[in-house]
Parts: sequence; structure tokens; C-alpha cells
Amino acid sequence: MRNVLVAPSITDAALVRNLLMENGIESQLVEKIRGDWGVPYTEVWVLRDQDGDLAVQLIRRLHSESGQEDWSCAKCPEAFELCWRCGVARG
Repeated sequence: MRNVLVAPSITDAALVRNLLMENGIESQLVEKIRGDWGVPYTEVWVLRDQDGDLAVQLIRRLHSESGQEDWSCAKCPEAFELCWRCGVARG
């Protein structure tokens, strides 16, 4: 399994999961809570590691078509609304 997105809401994650499903990529949503404040977020994981690169490409295309620009975490190489590695929010 490979984490391909950390989304700020279950709604955003479900939209991505539907996109992946439409393209034959099996995935699952994992809801989590961040830190002492209890801020919820949802991760999207692809079930087959080999689908990860295509999943990221599809997510990038979705974001660019919706007018969202790519954003990168200062600590990590790739991210969207939240960094999928360290959880830093887009600033």
C-alpha cells in the first residue's frame, strides 16, 4: 500500500478515491487525528504500490483542472493540501 494524498476533509478524499476508482485503481480512505488539538484529516492509500505514480498523476491533473496550483512542503518533496509525509498544512 502507498499513501498518495493527505486531504483536509473526508469529502476531498472521497472525490480523489472516486477518480482513482474510475481509472481502475483500488484505494482506501484512512481517517486520522492530528496532534493534541484533534484536527481530523483523511489519507488516500492505493492498495497496489505500482499504482502510486499513476494515482499521483491523476490527482495532479484533477488539481490543475480545478485551478489549484501545485504546492510543495518546505520539508518534503511532494504535497497537496496537506503534506502526505509530515502533515504540514498548505500555507
